[in-house]
Amino acid sequence: MRMQEPAPSYVLDSQFDLLAWNECSCEFYGIELGELPAADRNLLWIMLTHPVVSARLDDWESHAQRLVVQCRTMWAGKMKLPRIEALVARLESACDDFRHWWSLPLVQAPAMAPVRKKILDPALGAVVVDQTAWLFGDRSDRMLILSTPAEDVAGMEAKLDELVRRRAARHGAVGARDGRRIGEG
Repeated sequence: MRMQEPAPSYVLDSQFDLLAWNECSCEFYGIELGELPAADRNLLWIMLTHPVVSARLDDWESHAQRLVVQCRTMWAGKMKLPRIEALVARLESACDDFRHWWSLPLVQAPAMAPVRKKILDPALGAVVVDQTAWLFGDRSDRMLILSTPAEDVAGMEAKLDELVRRRAARHGAVGARDGRRIGEG
């Protein structure tokens, strides 16, 4: 198994706020995560409101709807928490898809099985990873999302390496601008 850099990986809390990420995550999704206001550094918010993500992520609708259902399932019984209540209200105001998917009856919660994500990068073409969510040790309010290059798709390690090289050329070898980089203490 490869080390996590250069594959996109990040840490989320139970509200799906991004707590830490590696350099490849920014380049993979096409968003400078460290430059977002703290209130916007939420995976659900980013997935549903950033046009660059919906443009880059192949099968965006399926991934976005799955994430809405996962959040709805995980937040059952927590909807009165102020942070969740505020995020849901913001998303209902900002996103028609969210309002629709949020209102659908829950038939079955999606499994926390690995998810294949493919972005369509203008220079590299398809970049494919398999992402797995892990509970962060004994802190069940944290999830570590680890990615590995899709082993059945040729050239993925080289493409991920190129994403990181491209980012380093633009931003230098320094981590995320707000210092929330995976691997730093």
